[in-house]
Amino acid sequence: MDAGSGKYAVPGVLPGTYTLTVYKGELAVHTQDVMVTAGAASTLHTITIAGDPAADTAIWRVGDWNGTPAGFKNASLVTYAHPSDSRAAWTAGPYAIGGSTAAAEPATRTLTVGSYRGNNHTYTYVIPAGRLLPGTNTLRIDAASGSAGGGGYLSPSYGFDALDLL
Repeated sequence: MDAGSGKYAVPGVLPGTYTLTVYKGELAVHTQDVMVTAGAASTLHTITIAGDPAADTAIWRVGDWNGTPAGFKNASLVTYAHPSDSRAAWTAGPYAIGGSTAAAEPATRTLTVGSYRGNNHTYTYVIPAGRLLPGTNTLRIDAASGSAGGGGYLSPSYGFDALDLL
Protein backbone atom coordinates (compact mmCIF):
# COMPACT_ATOMS: atom_id res chain seq x y z
CA MET A 1 0.00 0.00 0.00
CA ASP A 2 1.14 3.51 -0.80
CA ALA A 3 0.31 5.48 2.35
CA GLY A 4 0.40 8.78 0.46
CA SER A 5 -2.17 7.85 -2.15
CA GLY A 6 -4.06 4.94 -0.57
CA LYS A 7 -3.27 2.73 -3.59
CA TYR A 8 -2.92 -1.02 -3.18
CA ALA A 9 -1.22 -3.48 -5.51
CA VAL A 10 -1.95 -7.19 -5.22
CA PRO A 11 0.51 -9.12 -7.41
CA GLY A 12 0.18 -12.73 -8.55
CA VAL A 13 -3.62 -12.95 -8.60
CA LEU A 14 -4.97 -15.65 -10.92
CA PRO A 15 -7.44 -14.61 -13.64
CA GLY A 16 -11.09 -14.74 -12.60
CA THR A 17 -13.84 -12.81 -10.87
CA TYR A 18 -13.32 -11.90 -7.22
CA THR A 19 -15.43 -10.19 -4.60
CA LEU A 20 -13.98 -7.03 -3.07
CA THR A 21 -15.36 -6.16 0.37
CA VAL A 22 -14.56 -2.92 2.22
CA TYR A 23 -14.83 -3.05 6.01
CA LYS A 24 -15.34 -0.33 8.60
CA GLY A 25 -13.88 -2.10 11.60
CA GLU A 26 -15.63 -5.47 11.19
CA LEU A 27 -18.74 -4.19 9.38
CA ALA A 28 -18.90 -4.80 5.63
CA VAL A 29 -19.93 -1.44 4.15
CA HIS A 30 -19.26 -2.09 0.45
CA THR A 31 -19.04 -5.15 -1.81
CA GLN A 32 -18.40 -5.38 -5.55
CA ASP A 33 -17.11 -7.88 -8.09
CA VAL A 34 -13.64 -7.37 -9.59
CA MET A 35 -12.60 -9.13 -12.80
CA VAL A 36 -8.92 -10.01 -13.19
CA THR A 37 -7.74 -10.71 -16.75
CA ALA A 38 -4.49 -12.54 -17.53
CA GLY A 39 -1.69 -10.20 -18.59
CA ALA A 40 -3.64 -7.01 -17.81
CA ALA A 41 -3.92 -4.65 -14.85
CA SER A 42 -7.30 -4.45 -13.14
CA THR A 43 -7.76 -0.93 -11.85
CA LEU A 44 -10.42 0.25 -9.45
CA HIS A 45 -10.77 3.95 -9.01
CA THR A 46 -12.47 5.79 -6.15
CA ILE A 47 -15.04 3.59 -4.42
CA THR A 48 -18.18 5.27 -3.12
CA ILE A 49 -19.25 3.67 0.14
CA ALA A 50 -23.05 3.55 0.25
CA GLY A 51 -23.61 0.79 2.84
CA ASP A 52 -22.40 2.48 6.04
CA PRO A 53 -25.36 2.88 8.44
CA ALA A 54 -23.41 5.59 10.31
CA ALA A 55 -23.81 7.85 7.25
CA ASP A 56 -27.57 8.09 7.93
CA THR A 57 -28.66 11.14 9.89
CA ALA A 58 -30.07 9.72 13.11
CA ILE A 59 -32.38 11.36 15.64
CA TRP A 60 -30.39 9.34 18.17
CA ARG A 61 -27.81 6.57 18.02
CA VAL A 62 -26.64 4.08 20.64
CA GLY A 63 -23.37 2.33 19.83
CA ASP A 64 -20.95 2.75 16.93
CA TRP A 65 -21.55 1.17 13.53
CA ASN A 66 -18.34 -0.87 13.24
CA GLY A 67 -19.50 -4.52 13.30
CA THR A 68 -18.56 -5.11 16.95
CA PRO A 69 -20.11 -4.53 20.37
CA ALA A 70 -17.27 -2.08 21.15
CA GLY A 71 -18.57 1.01 22.91
CA PHE A 72 -20.98 -0.91 25.13
CA LYS A 73 -20.20 -1.65 28.77
CA ASN A 74 -18.19 -4.87 29.22
CA ALA A 75 -17.79 -5.25 25.43
CA SER A 76 -14.15 -6.22 25.87
CA LEU A 77 -15.33 -9.33 27.75
CA VAL A 78 -17.85 -10.52 25.13
CA THR A 79 -15.59 -12.97 23.32
CA TYR A 80 -13.81 -14.57 26.26
CA ALA A 81 -15.52 -14.10 29.63
CA HIS A 82 -17.78 -16.87 30.90
CA PRO A 83 -21.39 -15.82 31.66
CA SER A 84 -20.74 -16.38 35.37
CA ASP A 85 -17.72 -14.03 35.35
CA SER A 86 -18.48 -11.25 37.85
CA ARG A 87 -16.67 -8.67 35.68
CA ALA A 88 -19.45 -9.07 33.07
CA ALA A 89 -22.28 -8.80 35.59
CA TRP A 90 -25.46 -7.01 34.58
CA THR A 91 -25.85 -3.54 36.00
CA ALA A 92 -29.45 -2.33 36.01
CA GLY A 93 -30.25 1.03 34.51
CA PRO A 94 -31.74 2.23 31.25
CA TYR A 95 -29.98 4.30 28.64
CA ALA A 96 -31.72 7.67 28.49
CA ILE A 97 -31.38 9.25 25.06
CA GLY A 98 -29.89 12.69 25.42
CA GLY A 99 -29.45 12.34 29.18
CA SER A 100 -27.00 9.50 29.84
CA THR A 101 -23.27 9.51 29.35
CA ALA A 102 -22.67 5.81 30.02
CA ALA A 103 -22.96 3.33 27.16
CA ALA A 104 -25.77 0.78 27.06
CA GLU A 105 -25.02 -2.54 28.79
CA PRO A 106 -25.16 -6.12 27.54
CA ALA A 107 -26.18 -8.57 30.28
CA THR A 108 -23.40 -11.17 29.89
CA ARG A 109 -21.01 -12.66 27.39
CA THR A 110 -23.77 -14.70 25.61
CA LEU A 111 -21.60 -15.30 22.53
CA THR A 112 -19.37 -18.15 21.54
CA VAL A 113 -15.88 -16.79 20.94
CA GLY A 114 -15.87 -14.59 17.85
CA SER A 115 -19.35 -15.49 16.65
CA TYR A 116 -20.23 -11.90 15.77
CA ARG A 117 -17.39 -11.75 13.24
CA GLY A 118 -18.52 -12.09 9.65
CA ASN A 119 -22.20 -12.51 10.50
CA ASN A 120 -23.16 -8.86 10.21
CA HIS A 121 -26.74 -8.07 9.26
CA THR A 122 -28.54 -4.76 9.54
CA TYR A 123 -32.23 -5.01 10.33
CA THR A 124 -34.80 -2.28 9.80
CA TYR A 125 -38.01 -2.05 11.76
CA VAL A 126 -40.66 0.59 11.12
CA ILE A 127 -42.32 1.96 14.25
CA PRO A 128 -45.95 2.73 13.35
CA ALA A 129 -47.06 6.37 13.61
CA GLY A 130 -48.34 7.22 17.05
CA ARG A 131 -46.48 4.44 18.89
CA LEU A 132 -43.81 6.76 20.34
CA LEU A 133 -45.51 9.17 22.70
CA PRO A 134 -44.26 12.21 24.63
CA GLY A 135 -42.60 11.10 27.86
CA THR A 136 -40.95 7.73 28.50
CA ASN A 137 -40.97 5.01 25.84
CA THR A 138 -39.39 1.57 26.09
CA LEU A 139 -37.82 -0.34 23.21
CA ARG A 140 -37.13 -3.98 24.04
CA ILE A 141 -35.06 -6.18 21.72
CA ASP A 142 -35.13 -9.94 22.31
CA ALA A 143 -33.63 -12.88 20.44
CA ALA A 144 -36.25 -14.85 18.52
CA SER A 145 -35.46 -18.55 18.31
CA GLY A 146 -37.09 -21.92 17.77
CA SER A 147 -35.42 -23.26 20.92
CA ALA A 148 -36.76 -22.76 24.42
CA GLY A 149 -33.77 -20.77 25.67
CA GLY A 150 -34.78 -19.66 29.12
CA GLY A 151 -31.61 -17.80 30.04
CA GLY A 152 -29.33 -20.87 30.23
CA TYR A 153 -25.88 -21.22 28.75
CA LEU A 154 -27.16 -22.35 25.34
CA SER A 155 -29.92 -19.76 25.03
CA PRO A 156 -30.30 -17.90 21.71
CA SER A 157 -28.30 -14.69 21.50
CA TYR A 158 -26.87 -12.09 19.15
CA GLY A 159 -24.05 -9.58 19.06
CA PHE A 160 -25.23 -5.98 19.18
CA ASP A 161 -23.46 -3.24 17.23
CA ALA A 162 -25.60 -0.09 17.23
CA LEU A 163 -29.17 1.14 17.19
CA ASP A 164 -30.50 4.23 15.39
CA LEU A 165 -33.78 6.07 15.39
CA LEU A 166 -33.96 7.69 11.96
